[in-house]
Amino acid sequence: MRAVTTENPDAIKQGQNVAFGKRTSLNKRFEYIQNWLNRFKLNAMNAKPTHLDFKANDVKHSLTDISKSNNLLKYLSNIR
Repeated sequence: MRAVTTENPDAIKQGQNVAFGKRTSLNKRFEYIQNWLNRFKLNAMNAKPTHLDFKANDVKHSLTDISKSNNLLKYLSNIR
């Protein structure tokens, strides 16, 4: 939401990485997003992830650098 509502002209039309500051599975990320949407009464709790086989170039594990998002948007994850 910070990227959508920012008034920082340097952050406009910029791609932003957001992450949790630690290695996190896609299933856990799905759960976090689901819970976040539910806070706004968007009834995401009935949504189920679709699991597909991994492809050759899929990233199975990542730890995203969020320094750009921190600098431009003052983003810090509150999930620990």
